[in-house]
Amino acid sequence: MWALLVALALAPTVAMAGFAWRDVQRSADEVREAEAAEQQVLLVLELQRLNHAVPMEHVPSQALVEAGEFGLSEAQAAEVLGFDLREELARTRADTDRLLEELSPVLRARAPLVTEMGEELSLARGLVDAAAAPAEVNRAYLALTAQVATVAQRETLALRASLGALGSIAVDDSVALLADAVDLADAGMDEIWALADTLLGGGDLTSTQRLIAAAARFERAEAAVARRSGVDGIDSWPTLLDSAGYRAMRQAVAGATDGTSPLQADRLEEVGAVFAASFDRAERLADVVEDVGAATSRNLRSAAWEAELSRRRTAAATAGLVLLTLGLAVGVSLAITRPLGRLASGARAVSEGNLDDATFGSGGPREIDVVSAALDEVVVNLRRIEAQAEALARGDLEDGVLASTVPNALGESLHRSVVQLSRSMRAQEDLRYQLSRQAVIDPLTQLLNRAGSIDAIEKALARSERTGQLVGLLYVDLDGFKRTNDDHGHSVGDEVLRQIAIRLSEVVRAGDVVGRLGGDEFVIVAESVSEAEDMVRLGERVVEVVCEPVDVDGSRSQVGASIGVAFTTGSEGSALDLLQQADHAVYRAKRSGRRRVEVFDDALKSEIAARVSTEADLRTALVRNELVLHYQPVVDAQTLQLRSFEALVRWHRPGHGLVGPLSFISVAESSDLIVELGRWVLGEAAAQMARWSGEDAMRGVGIAVNLSGRHFLHASVVSDVTAALAAGGLDPSLLTLEITETVVLSDNVTLLEHVEELRSMGVRLAIDDFGTGYTSMSQLGRLPVDVLKIDQAYVAAMSNGSDRSVVELTVGVGHTLGLELIAEGVEERAQLEVLRTLGCDAVQGFLISPPLEPDAVLEWVRAHGSQAAPMVDDITS
Repeated sequence: MWALLVALALAPTVAMAGFAWRDVQRSADEVREAEAAEQQVLLVLELQRLNHAVPMEHVPSQALVEAGEFGLSEAQAAEVLGFDLREELARTRADTDRLLEELSPVLRARAPLVTEMGEELSLARGLVDAAAAPAEVNRAYLALTAQVATVAQRETLALRASLGALGSIAVDDSVALLADAVDLADAGMDEIWALADTLLGGGDLTSTQRLIAAAARFERAEAAVARRSGVDGIDSWPTLLDSAGYRAMRQAVAGATDGTSPLQADRLEEVGAVFAASFDRAERLADVVEDVGAATSRNLRSAAWEAELSRRRTAAATAGLVLLTLGLAVGVSLAITRPLGRLASGARAVSEGNLDDATFGSGGPREIDVVSAALDEVVVNLRRIEAQAEALARGDLEDGVLASTVPNALGESLHRSVVQLSRSMRAQEDLRYQLSRQAVIDPLTQLLNRAGSIDAIEKALARSERTGQLVGLLYVDLDGFKRTNDDHGHSVGDEVLRQIAIRLSEVVRAGDVVGRLGGDEFVIVAESVSEAEDMVRLGERVVEVVCEPVDVDGSRSQVGASIGVAFTTGSEGSALDLLQQADHAVYRAKRSGRRRVEVFDDALKSEIAARVSTEADLRTALVRNELVLHYQPVVDAQTLQLRSFEALVRWHRPGHGLVGPLSFISVAESSDLIVELGRWVLGEAAAQMARWSGEDAMRGVGIAVNLSGRHFLHASVVSDVTAALAAGGLDPSLLTLEITETVVLSDNVTLLEHVEELRSMGVRLAIDDFGTGYTSMSQLGRLPVDVLKIDQAYVAAMSNGSDRSVVELTVGVGHTLGLELIAEGVEERAQLEVLRTLGCDAVQGFLISPPLEPDAVLEWVRAHGSQAAPMVDDITS
């Protein structure tokens, strides 16, 4: 009897012990996970502090180098921003160094990229100390920030992934809030730099779009934190929302993105106030992250303590149940031992998830049979539910098991849940497909967008690396598309782009990829290219089909195409390298007359290398004062009395001698050097006029300086001119800025504002080389200029009747509009006489004098005097 009772008691006792042991182990696992998660929180906070410190060091660093761009001294910059830049730089550098030194051993082992960033940080600081270009400093610090942010995001994801066994809503919410707070702090810094780019970059469309995207990211992160901001009493959150810095930033970003009250870079006090507010907000965001991190640590410690209590309770309860079971077993009959054993075995199988082994059978008392039958039915239903869960887990939404239902009300409820999950998963799959398509497809043309095109090139290069075959790239840049937009409107322009996309897709080979890089630029990727001529012929076909007229709603438009071709294999370069090479070839195609195909070859590579060398030497020349100005006189056409000089830049280039502007101006135009070069010419010309001011013959003599369109667009152009005038003590009316027709015809609002501001100062504007651009006579009346300079090509060809008529018409129309007419390139006496007859106001050229070195100018002036007679005799004798 006792043997049977012991046997009867052992089966459920062992089963309960197994259950209890598993619960105890689960609780112990929860304790370990909570402790590990708390350690992970500390790592995330360490990284976030560093991720905050690097941008805060970036701020005074960038301000120092940007101050020079705006012509501000450090003291002036400190007055605008409200703090001393050098002191702030020292403090933020010390904070960054301290955080790097205090990194925990765990983080050093897990994130060597962060612990080894000292060298990159030193390089960035070296750029600041050397007063490098703002763009270089910006790139260096943004790279450091991205490095830390990447590791921080990885550790935040690892933190969330480590919470599987805890099952605590409070912990999950707290960790989610920490991730959202980290994202909010990162988004806040992105918004600050996007706003800075919008201000310092001139507020163009690209920088404004970046600011809109950064602001949207910040608002999403802010909403995510706000949804959970009540967790554990995060006091720093309402403090952030009530801070003046937060409200000022919201107002500044809103004004800059919707255009209602955009900030201007020249309103320095307002810009300084906004940036001071941004720094205040950044510090408060860092406080929010610290506050949330502390709350998360508390919740994790609480979860660990609760898990430990649960483990102890489970162990104690199990011991009690075992004793109780053994006591009750004394009264249980031998007849129920085996049925109960079967029930225990089946229950154990169910609890362990072994539904195939969970069988209960029949035999024994009626009550046990009823229980066994019910449990058998439960196992059948559980197997069906398990099959449905497996189908959902593998994403097989067409599996027929999902349509079967479990009988009774509980089964119907479960089936409704399965149906709802299936629908949600289908919707997610559809959404995922749409999002992935939108990420790589251009919505206007339905071609691959820039990201999709680059990905296609990278994949083609990867295949090429395995096969060794060439990958060819056609870079298609439309000619005259802007005129189509201007003449017919953007809706017609969009339809033209769609039609061009269709034509490109039809003309390429099977397997070639067509994409739109943006604007009016397309790309064609071809694999398994056998020779360059194949791609050239394809390019020529593309030119033919693109040049065919496009009819849109009764309007006929026609554009052309300039095409650059480049080749490579996967082992010789990246997608961006190939794109850049094709872009260089396009540039040569446009310079060579447009509507043609050019290949990136050794000659073009050498040309680019020469341009790079020239650019580097020109940067050095500006530092070493290798540039000089020569001055060509401009005289009255009738009296030959001296009116002004035109300043012409020359370069004493080591190894080349004295070279003219044609050898380096185009290189300067394609980089930021043109602004620095123009600033130097302005300052040097004004200074030279000041040195000549003591000569009686030089009184009232003006100076003309050529400025590029890029300089006119630059935010510093007005201050550059003002500074040059002030330094030389030059009357603004004696300064003439010569610009091209394309500049004054531009509809760029910023450029036109600069032109009007300069004219309001009294500075005169002249159109240089008039007649070589696109200006029609009917447009002259609306151009904001004072002088027309007739191009020397027309002067040289005046012996031709039609060209003389053009000059005569230009002089007549110019005088009607009150403009002064100056003829360039006068080299023969006959040309001078014709220009006098036509009524031209002034002339310059080798007949009068070649460009003179500064030391020779006064000799020339003294030789001819301020009166016309000696010069007339010289020229007419």
